[in-house]
Amino acid sequence: MMRDQKPIEGPAVVWIDFYFKKPKSSKNKHHVVKPDNDNLQKSVFDALNGICWNDDSQIVEIHSRKLYGEKSKIHLRAYSHDEIVSVSHISERHLRRCAPRTRAD
Repeated sequence: MMRDQKPIEGPAVVWIDFYFKKPKSSKNKHHVVKPDNDNLQKSVFDALNGICWNDDSQIVEIHSRKLYGEKSKIHLRAYSHDEIVSVSHISERHLRRCAPRTRAD
């Protein structure tokens, strides 16, 4: 999120990807071990109260994944629900316009 942006007012939509470094011993393609996805979400959402939104109770839609990556990180995109009429009709151009709400470690 850029410094000059205020927290989202009203309903929010969130896409969040949790990346974990894949252990060499793992044979799974997907991250199917703890921590649970919902526990990860709650920790991040509570931490971003007052930063991305006023309160995480504003989040009305969540798209969340646990993935393997080269390094552990969180990639979060948050949008005002009013900016997105239908998730199935989001254009790449619209996503680029909303990109300042991206936060990644």
